[in-house]
Amino acid sequence: LTKAINGQGGSLILNELDPGASVSEFTATFKLRMGGGTPVPADGCAFSFAPDIVAGVFGEAGSGKGLTIGFDTYDNVDANPNNGTGEAPRFNVFWNGTLVASSPLQSLASMVNDTYVEAMVKINSNRKLDFTWGGVPIFTDLAIGWQPITGGKFGWGGRTGGANANHF
Repeated sequence: LTKAINGQGGSLILNELDPGASVSEFTATFKLRMGGGTPVPADGCAFSFAPDIVAGVFGEAGSGKGLTIGFDTYDNVDANPNNGTGEAPRFNVFWNGTLVASSPLQSLASMVNDTYVEAMVKINSNRKLDFTWGGVPIFTDLAIGWQPITGGKFGWGGRTGGANANHF
């Protein structure tokens, strides 16, 4: 998605896997690597599942009116991701463009360590979300207001700014 260079942005979007089908539940597993950039990494990346993901660059807030898991690595409050006072680093869940849940502050090293980490995003038959990072549950049985999506695409987007990180 991005190399550890300032001012980068990129995305990967998969077209509908089963065109016209309504998706009421799914499990997506993927490996994500963040890090290798400036000492304070930026800005983040996202996983989205929605029918209207933009064919272009998007970052840690995701894209489309559907589900997004945001990986926010840059602390906009004081640019110190290690003091626990800002909004990052953390995992954010958006439904229809609205933030519905946010993890407690994660240690920067648990999110950004320049190694591939397995992520799992699951919408269960009870319409609740499970999300794990490196096998560690971050959200379990989280009610987000999930409604089945028709025409859904999977997408990943990332961006950097005046600070950077790899988002692979």
